[in-house]
Amino acid sequence: MRGAVPMRDRRDDANGHTPPHPDPLRPKGAERETKAKTTPTIIVHSLDNALAAAAEAVTADSAVTIRSAPGAAGSAGVGWFAAVIDIVRTRHPTARLSFVLDCADEAGTALAALRCGINVIRFSGSSDAADRLISNGITLDSDTTPGLDLIGVLDPKSSCRNFLAEFAAPRYVLDET
Repeated sequence: MRGAVPMRDRRDDANGHTPPHPDPLRPKGAERETKAKTTPTIIVHSLDNALAAAAEAVTADSAVTIRSAPGAAGSAGVGWFAAVIDIVRTRHPTARLSFVLDCADEAGTALAALRCGINVIRFSGSSDAADRLISNGITLDSDTTPGLDLIGVLDPKSSCRNFLAEFAAPRYVLDET
């Protein structure tokens, strides 16, 4: 919200009354600022996408999850994503990043990811296969928070910058106390 003042920046007057909120668009009763409990997710389709996401994460001083496109483990390959991770970490060593490889329903590809050092994946296969992957040390990502998908985006840096700024903006919930 443009112009919103988070609770931590508001001051009570001498009588202990909270002054009116300066943002007329804020819902009545919205008093507590909330932050998202997850890190923002950016879905990448290329090395350039991943580098843009990492660069903007550093600029915004934000932790970011970089997730491959759906099924990328099978189409682009586990080695491709492992190389993307290495290059991004080399070029942006101060970035607070986590990486998730989408393996679709391919348990064998998920195990190949583990052999390449990628231990957080998305997996849509059977629950039995998922249990076996977990027992082998794989962490399954089940985050359903909408992310920024960079497919077809002409200016990924700008898109990432805008997404991270929006993600960091204060959100208000109705104060039911």
